[in-house]
Amino acid sequence: MKMLYQRLLAPHKIEYIEIDSNFAIAGFSPNVLNYADCPKAVKLGEDARLGFPELVGSEQCLHDALGGRQTHFEIEGIVRPHAGSHPIYLNLHILAGEVETEEAQTLIVCFENVTEKMLIQQKMRQHANETELLARSLAASQAYIHKIITSMADALLVTTLEGSIKTLNPAALDLLECTEEELMYQPIAKIIPPEDLATIQRDRGTTEIAYQTPSGQLKYLAFSRSTMQADVEDWRSIIYIGRDITELKQAKLALQQANEELTRHNQELQQQSSLDPLTGLHNRRHLENFLDEAIRTAQIQNDGLSIAMLDVDHFKHFNDTFGHAAGDAILQEISRSLQQSIRTYDLACRYGGEEFLLVLQRITPEIAKMRIEQMRHHIKKLQVHYGEKLLGSITLSCGIAHFPDNGSTAEELILAADRALYAAKEGGRDRAIVAS
Repeated sequence: MKMLYQRLLAPHKIEYIEIDSNFAIAGFSPNVLNYADCPKAVKLGEDARLGFPELVGSEQCLHDALGGRQTHFEIEGIVRPHAGSHPIYLNLHILAGEVETEEAQTLIVCFENVTEKMLIQQKMRQHANETELLARSLAASQAYIHKIITSMADALLVTTLEGSIKTLNPAALDLLECTEEELMYQPIAKIIPPEDLATIQRDRGTTEIAYQTPSGQLKYLAFSRSTMQADVEDWRSIIYIGRDITELKQAKLALQQANEELTRHNQELQQQSSLDPLTGLHNRRHLENFLDEAIRTAQIQNDGLSIAMLDVDHFKHFNDTFGHAAGDAILQEISRSLQQSIRTYDLACRYGGEEFLLVLQRITPEIAKMRIEQMRHHIKKLQVHYGEKLLGSITLSCGIAHFPDNGSTAEELILAADRALYAAKEGGRDRAIVAS
C-alpha cells in the first residue's frame, strides 16, 4: 500500500476503494462491502457507481481530481439502511492517487463510519432542544398558572397538608366576603366544617356546605378537594375549589317541588284519560294498549287468552221508561259486578254506550265460557233500584272470542267477539255465544 494510503488510513478505521479514470474499481479493502449500497456490485473492474450510487452526479469533481485540478472533496451524511435499531452514517473522502503500475491516475475513495458520532450529535441536539423547550415551558406555565389563579371565577384556596391556608385568589375573597389578612394562615376548617372535610377527603368528591358570611348572609357553597404531590415537601399542598351554588340550590328545590306537583297532576290526568268517568272502568284507549300487550304475552308464554263483548239487553227500554239517570245507575251496577268478578290480571272496560269488553288472560276457551256465564247469571239476579223504583231484571248478550283460534290481532279478536254478540242478539238475547 502506498505511503499516501498509510498516512490517510492509519490513524482511523477507514475502508476504501480505488477507482481509475473510467470509474472502474482498481482495488478495495475487504470490509468496504459493509458500506456498499449493493455489495454484489463491488468487484475489480466494475463501475464503482453501481455499488456506491452517491458517486453518481459527482463525475465532474472526480475528473477534476484525476486531472489535478482538485486535490480532494468530501460527501458527508451518507445514510445506509441497517438491520439494527438505527441506520449507518458515512462520510466519503476522495483523494487523488496512483496505481503501482503508474499507467493511469487513480482516486482513493475512503468511507468513514461516523454513526456513533452522528448519534451522539443527534442526542446532544435533542437534549439541547428539550432543555430549551422545558425552560420556555416552565416560564410560560408559571405565567399561565398565575394568570389562571388571578382570573378564574371559582374560588381557589391552597393549604398546607396540615390545613393552613397559604394561597388564595380574588374570587375566594369575594365569595367568602373576607380580606386576605383575615384568611391567610387560618385553618381551612374555619370555612369548611370538620365533618365536611372528612367527607370530601374520604369520598374524593364534592361537598356542599352552608356558609354564613361576616355580614350574616347565608350562602350555599360547593367545594372540591385535590392533593398536589411534589418532590419538594414545601410544594405539597391541598387545593380547594369553591363556588356559590345558592341560586342553584334554590332553583333545584323549586324545580323538585314543581316536578312533584307535575307528577301528581300527570298521574291524575293519566288516570282520568284511561278511565270512563261514569262507570270507573277503563276506557277503549286503555283497552287498545292492554289487549296488544296481552296478545304479545300470550304468544311468548303460550297462554290462553279470551275476550268477551257484553251488551245490555233492551237498554233503550230502561232509558225510555225510567230516564237516562236510571240507565246510568244500571251501567254503574253492572260495572261494579264485572270489576269484582275478574282477576287482578284481567281487564274490564266500557267499550261504548251499553257495551262492555272483558279481557281474560291465562284461560282456556271452556273456562272463559263458564266464567262469562257466571257473570251473566250474577248480573241477572241483581236488584237495581233507582230512587224507590226497582228497575227490573238485567240481562246481557255476550260474544266470546279466543286467541289464536278466532284471531291473532286485537282487531280480529274484537271483530270475532262482535259477530258472536250479534249472533246472541239474533238468537233471542240473554245468552253467550262463542265465536266459531
